[in-house]
Amino acid sequence: MSDLIIRNGDHTIRSGELINQNLAAWFKYLRQESKSYEEAHWLREESLSRYNAQRIDLNKRKEKLFRRKDVTEWGVSSENLRPAMDTLNDAERAFGYMLPNASKQVNYLGEESAFFTSQCYKETRRTTMINYTMAREHFIDMGEQVHKHIYDINLAWGQFLDFYSDLNNARKVHEDNYVER
Repeated sequence: MSDLIIRNGDHTIRSGELINQNLAAWFKYLRQESKSYEEAHWLREESLSRYNAQRIDLNKRKEKLFRRKDVTEWGVSSENLRPAMDTLNDAERAFGYMLPNASKQVNYLGEESAFFTSQCYKETRRTTMINYTMAREHFIDMGEQVHKHIYDINLAWGQFLDFYSDLNNARKVHEDNYVER
């Protein structure tokens, strides 16, 4: 009986240690890793915000220029002046000719934003796959240790039951012999 109580106590202590050592360390690692994710996400969000603000501002400027119908204010090069004039009634096509330098700058910001988005996605995917592999190995290890401790407890309870069943059977035989005499 005392062996069973000792094993139960050891199991409780060891279970606490296993959870503390394995789960706490694992989640601490993930929490520290998330800081770099936050920085990358912040860069992506800032880039996207800057791109959207510039794009909206550029579109407003282009709309004003389109309403004025003065192609000379569009910043179009002399070789593109005639094709630009042909788009005076088509806003979508006209926007393609307007403010080429500002449009290049906004396109650059869009590419920068797409780059940061792609990098965030690739890095998240890469580390997720690594973390999945590490977690699987880590928790299989932990599961095997927990399984061993539970097996030891089951073994102790089995020995406890065997002992008291044998004792009970021996007592019963002794009582049956006493009744027969």
